[in-house]
Amino acid sequence: MCKINRPVINVAATAAKIKECRIRAGYSVREIQNIFRFSSPEAIYAWEKGKYIPSIDNMIIIASVYGVTIDEIIVRDVIEVDCEFTIPGTRKTADSRPKSEACLDQTYCDIAEVKSA
Repeated sequence: MCKINRPVINVAATAAKIKECRIRAGYSVREIQNIFRFSSPEAIYAWEKGKYIPSIDNMIIIASVYGVTIDEIIVRDVIEVDCEFTIPGTRKTADSRPKSEACLDQTYCDIAEVKSA
């Protein structure tokens, strides 16, 4: 069985970054609420506490308002996951091919490093 490194969002660290960027940019929660035209500040507090991650549309707005890039807000971790699968049209698994070809048909393998178990 092969292993791949899969990127994931660290929700707690991303939440802290959202809050840090807001404070650094000099905005109050109420001001951000008004920018988004939200009826209450609950969503902003939820983002900053890691209860929810902003949608991609809202993340673009947040980055623009705070003067940062989305990459500066999102904190990534990497987890190792199994990537065993059957090669289409055969009964072979990924491990029956050379390591360099092990994940040609696997979704994550365009971005992941293949490791032997």
